[in-house]
Formats: sequence, structure tokens, C-alpha cells
Amino acid sequence: MKFTREQWRVLRMAGVGLLVLALLWGSYAYIVPRTAMRIDTVYHYSYSGIFVQCRLANEGTHDASEVELHIAVWNGSELKGQRSYLLGDLDAHDDEKLVPLRFYGEARDTYRLVLTLHFAADGEDHDLVWTHQLADYQNLVFHDRYAQLG
Repeated sequence: MKFTREQWRVLRMAGVGLLVLALLWGSYAYIVPRTAMRIDTVYHYSYSGIFVQCRLANEGTHDASEVELHIAVWNGSELKGQRSYLLGDLDAHDDEKLVPLRFYGEARDTYRLVLTLHFAADGEDHDLVWTHQLADYQNLVFHDRYAQLG
């Protein structure tokens, strides 16, 4: 297949555009200084119990230290289960899959999941709290993010 001059021009422009997009993404991912954390949480109900599992990812360019994640599940004022993870250091662009929290309860009950994250990055302490409602579903997924440029 032979390309015309106009087709080559369009292909070159598309190639340059893709190169520019790749450079912009690479600059943001590895050069632009930022603090960014992500928690992916999975809730699963089965007959052998209720499971809550998290994956904590440092998506920023700064290393995080003193990383602590606390998970608590409440049914009204009753604490159904809790677990604390003391991770220490989490390097930039690194993640950690955590041991699941397992508790017992009724599938039709409504629970409140509380995630508390503490970490230090770039000389600042960060304390973050997220809450989610766990209703009568078998599987739920939550994605929580924190980002700060600089």
C-alpha cells in the first residue's frame, strides 16, 4: 500500500500528537512533585462471613512514612469489627495489599465502613477519613483518593 503525501502528513501529525501526550503523562507521573494516595476497598458478603479488604497505593512522587490505616465497621453504635495496619514506609509508585478484615453479621443489615489513613510526606502530616455505607449487596468496591500538588 502506498501512502500519498497528504496521508503521510496526517500520520506524522498523529505520531507527534501521541508523543506529546506520552511526554505529558510521563511528566505528571514522575516529574511533577505531588503527594497522592489511593485506597481501593472491596466489600464481600458470603455465608462464611463478611470481608473488607483494602489495597493502599502511593501514586505520588513523594515517599510516605509513618503510614497507618485503620478500618472499622459499625452497625449503628455497635462496633462489628476493626483492624489497624502499621505499614511504616511506602515508596512512591508502590502499593500494598492488606490482610482482609472479617466479621460476622446479617446480610440485610446496613453497616458503616470508616477508613482512617495517617501518613507523613514531604514534611507534612496527613490525616484523612472516608466513610461508606455497606448495604444488603454481596459485593461493593470503593475507590478513595487524596492528591496534593507540591
